[in-house]
Amino acid sequence: MNFENNEKKEFDSVLLGLVLSFGLALGLLVLIFKTRYITTTPVFEAIWKFSKTGLLTKDLLASCLPGLGLIFVFSKLGKEKATIGSFVGLVPFLIATFWFM
Repeated sequence: MNFENNEKKEFDSVLLGLVLSFGLALGLLVLIFKTRYITTTPVFEAIWKFSKTGLLTKDLLASCLPGLGLIFVFSKLGKEKATIGSFVGLVPFLIATFWFM
């Protein structure tokens, strides 16, 4: 007889956490940029120009906060794989924040 617990946890996937965390951070960064700055250039080109001047550091850091909240929520729900995916999706934004400081 097989006594292993073969229950698959619903919504516990590294890919789910990665996509949600990265999408949340990127979406919030674009939303913050659109509401705070007025420019005629395309959004991502303008973000790149602003990041070189060091003006975007606070905005990058603020866009990481929902991802950190998502890590907390997945952790409290016991979704270990989704928690890991959320952290991995957040790492590029944290690296960019400290790189452009």
